[in-house]
Amino acid sequence: MVGIDKVVHAALFAVLAVATRWRFGSGLAWVLLYAVLSEVAQQALPIHRDGSVLDALADAGGAALGWWLGRGLVPAGPARARRP
Repeated sequence: MVGIDKVVHAALFAVLAVATRWRFGSGLAWVLLYAVLSEVAQQALPIHRDGSVLDALADAGGAALGWWLGRGLVPAGPARARRP
């Protein structure tokens, strides 16, 4: 089923975005860059995978949704101090 593939892409990147926001307090651009580069790598490398613009859009949509949903996990203002 093609539709479930996009849901899985979105869900995985939503979890990644929530975790990134929780841990670093910023980094949505890095998650979005990873979404695009992972699809480019699938297309370019000889790993028997196909990159897809629709998959990249599902990844980016899931990342944005996860970032929005994770907004309550990080206090407003600068990212919290790093632990040693």
